[in-house]
Amino acid sequence: MENNEFKNIWVEVDGMLTPKSPDELRNILSTKAKMIVKRYGAATLGSIILCAAVVAFSITGIIKYASDAYYVTNNVLLSLVAMVYLVYYLILKRKLSYSDSVKLPVRDSIQKAWYVLSGAMKVRLEMILAPFLGLFLMLAIHRYFESNDLLSLLQDEETMWGLLFGITAAAFAGIFIFREIRKYFNNQLQILHHYMDQLKSL
Repeated sequence: MENNEFKNIWVEVDGMLTPKSPDELRNILSTKAKMIVKRYGAATLGSIILCAAVVAFSITGIIKYASDAYYVTNNVLLSLVAMVYLVYYLILKRKLSYSDSVKLPVRDSIQKAWYVLSGAMKVRLEMILAPFLGLFLMLAIHRYFESNDLLSLLQDEETMWGLLFGITAAAFAGIFIFREIRKYFNNQLQILHHYMDQLKSL
């Protein structure tokens, strides 16, 4: 590697003109790259917990209002959607854990994590299912705290308009949140790829 290129890397990584050896730069770059992977892992774990909570709430509602056929149907659909999310995030978490736990050189481990995450960013599951999740969850929450059955609530005009507004707002909010999260992590993925390139050049 040319001296100027090497110097540019250590200035970018360290933010200072303090000279760094190739080994020191590798350690710093590896630490920064692993921090990005850990952020993905933490976000995935949080998503798993939320999905599990939704499934638990849905099942609780089914048990509590077993005689309300429409509510049970809604909660079964909610559980199915949440389970799709849950399985997706569990698989992603497992792949990330594998890339971090196997006895590979640090650079190979980071590269495996990058392939897993870049593949995940191409899947638009969250965006597609967000409106359905918002719909079923709003109905489940609203009915859970009401004394009337779900069909009666839907037949009430005032309640119906309130639900329509709430469901629409929840769906758009869900899509917006997922889009912003994806934008942030796509940016992080580009940074991770940049670190990989720098590691290869050392």
